[in-house]
Amino acid sequence: MIDFSRTHFELFGLPASFAIDVAALDRAWRELQAEVHPDRHATADDASRRLALQASARVNEATVR
Repeated sequence: MIDFSRTHFELFGLPASFAIDVAALDRAWRELQAEVHPDRHATADDASRRLALQASARVNEATVR
């Protein structure tokens, strides 16, 4: 699962910069969503499903442009 204390840049492993490598951001977003998307945790316990939902929302929030 992801570390919620990390900045958006740290979350995606990108340098903190105004000029974002959009292709690298897209790759990192896809990798993280593949890990945390709630559908992957549909059969898990309630707490795990809730955490997956929060993690997925955090990843999506970090990509809003």
